[in-house]
Amino acid sequence: MMLIRVIAALLFTAAGGAFGCMRSEQLRRRTEVCHQAEELMRVCEFHIRYDGADVYALSGLLKNSGSFGRLSFIQGLPAEFEPEQSFSSSWSAALHTQPELPDDEREILTRFGSVLGSADTEGQIRQIEVLIGELERLEDRRMEEYLRKGKLYRSLGLLTGVLAAVLVL
Repeated sequence: MMLIRVIAALLFTAAGGAFGCMRSEQLRRRTEVCHQAEELMRVCEFHIRYDGADVYALSGLLKNSGSFGRLSFIQGLPAEFEPEQSFSSSWSAALHTQPELPDDEREILTRFGSVLGSADTEGQIRQIEVLIGELERLEDRRMEEYLRKGKLYRSLGLLTGVLAAVLVL
C-alpha cells in the first residue's frame, strides 16, 4: 500500500512540474511569434526598399523562406494576382487560418497587411517602420513576461505537485 502512495506522490510531483513547464513554454512561444512577426516585417521592408518588390513577390518570398515557422498563415497567402480579391483581404483571410496567433500580434499583422501595396514605396516604408516599432515594444513586453512569469509557472507547478504528493503520503 505504501509503494502505491509513493508512486502516486511521484506522479503528482511530475505532473505539477510538467504543467508548470507547459505554461512557461506557452509564454516562450508567444515571444517567438512576436520576434518572427518583426522579422517578417523587416524582410518585407528590405525588399520593398531595395528591390521595389510588389505584394505578390513578397508573398512568394515569404512562403519560400522557411524562416517563419511560428507564422503558419504565410502559406495561405496568394502568390499571384487574383482579380476577385484584394491582397489585404487575402492577407486577413490567411491570418484567420492561424487561430492560436496572439491578439496583439494579429492586430499588428492585420494592419501590416493593409499597408502592403497601399501606397508608394516611401509611404509603405514609413508605415512599416511604425509597425516594427510597435512590435519591438511588444516583444520586449513578451520577453519580460516570459522571464518573470515563466519562472513563476515552473515553480508553482512543481510546488503544487509536491503539495499534492505530501497530501497523498
